[in-house]
Amino acid sequence: EVFSILYLLCDLPAEAVYEHVEGEMEILTTVVEMLGDGPLNMRLQLAGFRLLGVLFSRLRAISEETKRAIDDTGARDLLIGAMQKLKAAGYPDQAAWLHVVA
Repeated sequence: EVFSILYLLCDLPAEAVYEHVEGEMEILTTVVEMLGDGPLNMRLQLAGFRLLGVLFSRLRAISEETKRAIDDTGARDLLIGAMQKLKAAGYPDQAAWLHVVA
């Protein structure tokens, strides 16, 4: 639920959330740690990757430093791992869907 709330907050116009995101960079690490701790919780995975995706792509106003911080968290590796696990478990459609949403 927390990730969903964060996503909705970040879905506001970029100007409204830009400085708040910049001021709370440690939340990125927290989100990725939670994703790493709950690899089987697909609801958590989807919400977390969705949040990181909107932060990275939709908020174009964020600084390059923030984008690098998102890259440095290792979220991309977690996403690739989650997609590989879904494919290996026989869920290629869900893996593709996760890739598109994230």
